Amino acid sequence: MGRKHGFYLEQWYNSYRSMMDRCYREKAANYPLYGGRGIRVCEEWHDINNFKDWVESSNYKKGLTLDRIDVNGNYEPNNCRWATMKTQDNNRRNTVYIEHNG
Repeated sequence: MGRKHGFYLEQWYNSYRSMMDRCYREKAANYPLYGGRGIRVCEEWHDINNFKDWVESSNYKKGLTLDRIDVNGNYEPNNCRWATMKTQDNNRRNTVYIEHNG
């Protein structure tokens, strides 16, 4: 069976596949941290064409990664952005912020 959507060569497609895998494929290595905790993908984005439309309107640039603003929230347009790895690293559940000298 061939690919129906033709997006597999797009730079953002790997982010889409990874998002769906970690939320729904129980055998995925990082499923326990996403789908296993109840993190889901909004119904709208189950149609890859809707995700593509969001990508085109969301300042996507090659090299950025899909990031959830609220790390406990779902993958949905109002909770996602394209971010650098530095931003991703600072937006982890285990990030500890320490104030020094005020």
